[in-house]
Amino acid sequence: MITSLRRAKDMVSSFEELGLGQWIVETCKALNIMKPTPCQVACIPQTLNGKDIIGSSETGTGKTMSFVLPIVDKLSVDPCGVFAIVLTPTRELAFQIYDQFKAIGNPMSIRVAVVVGGLESIRQATELENRPHVVVATPGRLADLFTIEDSVERFHLHSIRFLVLDEADRLLEDGFASSLSTILDVLPVNRQTLVYSATMNDKMEQLSKTCRSECFIYTSSSSRYSQVRELEQFYLLIPFQMKTCYLAYLLLYGFPSFSCIIFTGSCKRCQHLFLTLEYLGLNVGVLHSKMKQMERLKAIHNIQRGTIRILICTDVASRGLDIPQVELVVNYHIPSKPSTYIHRVGRTARAGNRGKAISLVSQFEVEIFRNIERRLERELVEFGHCKEKEVLKILTDVLKAERKAKLKMLGMKV
Repeated sequence: MITSLRRAKDMVSSFEELGLGQWIVETCKALNIMKPTPCQVACIPQTLNGKDIIGSSETGTGKTMSFVLPIVDKLSVDPCGVFAIVLTPTRELAFQIYDQFKAIGNPMSIRVAVVVGGLESIRQATELENRPHVVVATPGRLADLFTIEDSVERFHLHSIRFLVLDEADRLLEDGFASSLSTILDVLPVNRQTLVYSATMNDKMEQLSKTCRSECFIYTSSSSRYSQVRELEQFYLLIPFQMKTCYLAYLLLYGFPSFSCIIFTGSCKRCQHLFLTLEYLGLNVGVLHSKMKQMERLKAIHNIQRGTIRILICTDVASRGLDIPQVELVVNYHIPSKPSTYIHRVGRTARAGNRGKAISLVSQFEVEIFRNIERRLERELVEFGHCKEKEVLKILTDVLKAERKAKLKMLGMKV
């Protein structure tokens, strides 16, 4: 039987009403987590009742706590071996989930291990041997460790009660298929599987057919590509060669105090744009997959703490990262997939806050952008506060900064 719920109709006002232990309720209060979201209201009781979950809800609606809270609650009753494995597509998101498990599970001294690429695999294997309660991992690295001989006994996998697929629409893409298959082959069949994503796509819908008989499906909206009401979305139709100039104008004069994330389409462009804006005197950081892991984590911490105002990044930062104070998202390059657009703009307007998203659309990206609008079932509004005459006043400075950035990337003296 598949149970389906479109909305949590009867809102509850506290975590006590969801069936969680009192100590977890008190921990939530201490962390200023006072009222459950509709996603949490719908999914936490069903998880506590032992059902598999497939949950789809907009970004910033508390999906992570929807699985963290019931897992820690169940763990506190029977703290045995490796209790849960959480799979997520990016290293940065893995560390964020680690932080949330540690925060909620601190009163019971929860042990959490992070298993991701970019860090020493031997040390990670040793951590698994020491029986952490929760393992948060990217599929590739965990699959590598699971190919070790006698991995089930060595890593105590027989005790696993929960498997979580976070950002599942991405995990179900072809690039993760082999690693997921390796992991699923060694996990016990009689586990609970919790699947969460911001968008419900065809693969997630097909996944419901492979779940156990008691599967609970939650979708927060009738639209597969909906966003929160607090998000204002705009576009600017501009020549490709002028994108950086318009972006600089927005950051310098349009939104001079806004905390901002800018998404680019490649690591090379990301780095070049970072250097360009830095030469223009902006307080900016950078995040892409060519950076070392510690540099990537530092960039996230810097914008979370407000040390930097602007983060230039690739889609490594588009999923799940919780940076509540981000007020503006700019799409420097338009993504080819509507789901990627949803995840990008979902970095703002989180947890009830207001936010803006502006897409810089060149003459080469019009059809891609129209496809996004069709999937959103709406036409976005042109941003009207950027006059070409004013933008052109900074063109010379921007071109100089771009040349300096290019020279630096080539290793030449600036």
